[in-house]
Amino acid sequence: MRLDDSSLAIIKEASPPKAYRISLSGDTITIEGEFDANGVCDVLFYSSNVEDAFDFAIDYMDHVDGLYFVDDTLTVRTVAQKQGVPSVDELLTTILKQNRNFEHRKSQFEMANGIYKCLTDNKMGIFEAPTGTGKSLAYLVPAAVYAKRYGAKVVISTNTINLQRQLVEKDLPLVASFIDVDYRIALGRSNYMCKRKLDNLMERGDVLLFESEAHNELKEFKEHSTTGLKSDFFSKKRAISEEAWELVASNSLSCAHSRCPYYKSGCFYYKARAKLENTDLIVANHHLVLSDAITQHGRVLPQFDAIVFDEAHNLEKNATNYFTKTVSTVELKRILKMLHSTTKKGSSGLLAAAEKNKITAKAIAKVNELSDFLSSASLKEGEFIYPFETDEDLEGFASSLLKRLNDLHRSLEPFKEDTDIAATRERLKEITADLEEFLQAEPTDNVAWIKSTAGYVHFNITPLGVDTALKESLYERVSSAIFTSATISVNGDFTFFKRSVGIEKAIEYVAENAFDYASATKIVITEDAPPLTSNSYEDALEFYLMELAQVAASRSLGMLVLFTSYNMLNEIHRRIANRIKKLSLQCLKQGDMDNFETLQVFKSKPSVLLATSSFWEGIDVKGKNLSILVITRLPFEVPTTPVERSRYQHMKESGINAFMEYALPKAVLKFRQGFGRLIRDKTDRGVVVVTDSRIVKKSYGVLFLNSLPEAKREVVGGEKLKMAVDSFFSDD
Repeated sequence: MRLDDSSLAIIKEASPPKAYRISLSGDTITIEGEFDANGVCDVLFYSSNVEDAFDFAIDYMDHVDGLYFVDDTLTVRTVAQKQGVPSVDELLTTILKQNRNFEHRKSQFEMANGIYKCLTDNKMGIFEAPTGTGKSLAYLVPAAVYAKRYGAKVVISTNTINLQRQLVEKDLPLVASFIDVDYRIALGRSNYMCKRKLDNLMERGDVLLFESEAHNELKEFKEHSTTGLKSDFFSKKRAISEEAWELVASNSLSCAHSRCPYYKSGCFYYKARAKLENTDLIVANHHLVLSDAITQHGRVLPQFDAIVFDEAHNLEKNATNYFTKTVSTVELKRILKMLHSTTKKGSSGLLAAAEKNKITAKAIAKVNELSDFLSSASLKEGEFIYPFETDEDLEGFASSLLKRLNDLHRSLEPFKEDTDIAATRERLKEITADLEEFLQAEPTDNVAWIKSTAGYVHFNITPLGVDTALKESLYERVSSAIFTSATISVNGDFTFFKRSVGIEKAIEYVAENAFDYASATKIVITEDAPPLTSNSYEDALEFYLMELAQVAASRSLGMLVLFTSYNMLNEIHRRIANRIKKLSLQCLKQGDMDNFETLQVFKSKPSVLLATSSFWEGIDVKGKNLSILVITRLPFEVPTTPVERSRYQHMKESGINAFMEYALPKAVLKFRQGFGRLIRDKTDRGVVVVTDSRIVKKSYGVLFLNSLPEAKREVVGGEKLKMAVDSFFSDD
């Protein structure tokens, strides 16, 4: 081991004995500051006598990770290290050396060590890691080392199923082959079959199961499955719909606990839960983490010490959705069907199996009454802020619904000894309380709003901000929280992100770009694009895209066109689809197939793909099949939803410039996400075309441009667009 130059200078000026907090990079020690017994860290002890270092280690054993000693000769020796657990650098270096496809990246090591320091020092950290950094290993390696050294449990939370699969099927097995770390994926409770529920359905011969082969399929699955997972059951065609799974799905309200014959052994859910208790690294999604955060009883996740949020730029949106309280007639109709329904073959449901008497008949009557009420409702469709934008019909519907819910809840009271009916009654109680809260809501920190569409109504209470809720329900429960994403800063500044998710103080790090954008990328901007509100904009866009399609066709390249509006996407597709095909290119449109299938076709051969929403992020297409990326307009979020309109109004009333402080940073982040679709590998090359002239004509446009990597840039008129793009590929 050796000291770097700055640390040597510190030691030469110091008077022994002295203890310092240090960081390690390979065999090099860097002094970070004086030791302060706050958290756990590697320590360098400076003294003329090594015995002093041993005494120090005994006194501060709970705060010392590795201990190193240096004397006046400036020779460094290792005094103590956690046995059997490699350092972050050692583990990451070993993984990279054993895999030829991996490169040694300075930024990956910096990020990994920064995260480890946050974990051991009980701090929050925000780490932006552009594509190519090796982000997953940069947090999995320090998480694994931290878990093994300190017996800690770390949750890795993602936004997408794709990333979960990558972690569990690829990245974590790789890490675990070099360090003895346990990992598992955590799934929501409703993903597991409840054996007791199925037994009860079988015992009463429920029509819903016995009018098909569903009862045999479920019984066989119960007896032979090792997981009890919904995904395993529906991995092949079944006689019942996925919606009907709720009849046998595990949930906390209907759990009989010690009264269940499967509770101590055989319960699919509790068996999985027990395994999580003994797991070092738990992979979950944002939804499950947020669900557990506000659940008082029956949490899926065991107590954990730290959490890493990957795809953290989605956290505010996820939290807004999850912290929204919703009373939905969709759920109510499903509950009513579970209680009682009638088919040609007879009655089914929990009440159908109950004792036939006046009490049961009254409860069934209340179910039918509420069911008829929901089915007969004819309400104005749309999204409305309550009570300012709602009409008498909607308000009257809500009040009548509340009365009928109370009536049904009372009618089920005699069935409190029936576990499943009692659980359903408890859920109805929660729904009733939420609807009462909705009707009494005041526009302070929340917005009450109604969504009415296709015969269904949703009553919602959404917080105007999620910062306080995240702090109180999640951050205060863990010693350290890490947030990472490829796009989380605006021009290198994390202020917007921190404010949106309630982070007051954090270690911040932005990794250098791993790719040479200066030679691999060109940004072309059309300066003569008409205003977006002009009728001639779509004509201009049609011209631009056909010019670019000719370049793509002549060079066998793929082109992705990102829209912010389905209406414009559909209109442009109507105009150019047949003309694109005549160029021997496929013309794909998001929505014609599911997104996965669309992406697979796009990857298979040169195509033009018109897309919006989810295709701005999360897709990974390497090589020539995505060489031209078109961003049709800057992705400003139009405040049309009740939540966004209320947030804008709240900011205005608070003296905040909603455009500059909210709309603009959000648009820049989404713009960066869209830009990031182009270069996915160090061998990729391509052109980004922006057909929204505001990026060069408006003062705020510079914020978009400055947030991008350094790359060639050219501003042209439409007549020179084809030449500007084609010339880039001529250099190949």
